[in-house]
Amino acid sequence: MKLDVGCGARGEGDVNSDVLLLKQENFVLSDAHFLPFKEGVFDTIQIFETLEHLSNPSQVLFEAKRCMRKGGVLVISVPNLWNVERILRWIKNENHLFKKLKTDTEHLQGWDIYEFNNLLSHIDLKIEKAEFWNRYENLSTTLFSKIANFILPSALSKRHLKITARCRNE
Repeated sequence: MKLDVGCGARGEGDVNSDVLLLKQENFVLSDAHFLPFKEGVFDTIQIFETLEHLSNPSQVLFEAKRCMRKGGVLVISVPNLWNVERILRWIKNENHLFKKLKTDTEHLQGWDIYEFNNLLSHIDLKIEKAEFWNRYENLSTTLFSKIANFILPSALSKRHLKITARCRNE
């Protein structure tokens, strides 16, 4: 069974969870910091584009780990801080990266792959796979991003970092 935490209007799980009351099937109103599920219930837990908005991402990851069954998988997507468009916006806005993020997109924090690995290791999770991707490839993008996707490596051109993790002892 799959849980989608912070699903928004596009829940992709057998069970979908968010802090906003949504009218969709299999929806549970809950705070990601305190998931209302028993231990070891889900085979897969997905947290896409949510952690950077939360005050205590470690607590959310701990809760996800608690709700995963033995051998379960945690799949996370966060913004790619090294995306060239993001860096250019940062330069354009006079290097106020987090000020800009807080006011425009309500991002409270961000991580690169090394920082995220450190975050996961504190709750005994290990990265099994990491990749750079654009979650919604079919959405219209700027000419700049189309060119960037064509000529730059994915670490610079893709908008998101997608991580698949498991418990260290499995």
